[in-house]
Amino acid sequence: MSDEVTSSESSTSLSLRIDELCDQFEAAMRGGGVPRIEDYLQRMTTDVERSVLLKELVLLEMECRRQTGEKFDVFEYARRFPYPAFPSQELGSILGAIETRPPAAGALAVAAAPTAGGLRVILSVVAGPSRGQRFSFDRQDTFVAGRGSLAHLKLPSTDQFSSRVHFQLEVSPPCCRLTNMSSTNGTFVNGVLVSNADLKDGDIILAGDTAIRVSIE
Repeated sequence: MSDEVTSSESSTSLSLRIDELCDQFEAAMRGGGVPRIEDYLQRMTTDVERSVLLKELVLLEMECRRQTGEKFDVFEYARRFPYPAFPSQELGSILGAIETRPPAAGALAVAAAPTAGGLRVILSVVAGPSRGQRFSFDRQDTFVAGRGSLAHLKLPSTDQFSSRVHFQLEVSPPCCRLTNMSSTNGTFVNGVLVSNADLKDGDIILAGDTAIRVSIE
């Protein structure tokens, strides 16, 4: 068996373990419990595994708390998980994309007023299992793609190159800014690996096996 195959199988196994733990954590939160991230980290065996799980659980907990309107200090995570457990650049990427604001409802949000000029940002899934899905935004909103249940666009659980929270878009037509949220799997725009990107009409986002075309009308 080649090292490449072994590495692939190991990555898939880790992804499944992290998905299972994240599902348990989310179910506990939504059931009214107060699960501790620290307890879940103890179930992993290496620092690398704990680092990957840590980011997923922090993202998950912050989004659950934000959706319920809970007030919290985002910097508490830096205090709870200081360097090197939680590198500052990882925290920065999270804080830059998930802010303490009212819950977003994806393409169905109606709280914000439509932007002037009747402009729309349209996301069309052009490749992958969700091919044919379209999301239209005519006002300020937030959009998340990933394997997790909090995602607006659900990436397939069988796609080992996608993450539970893979990328996030901040939309305010005609502006659309992408932030990569995946620490292990990247997000590409027009074939280029990006951390952040201001999207324009015709751009193609690639996350795992899923490709999404951006249109501005």
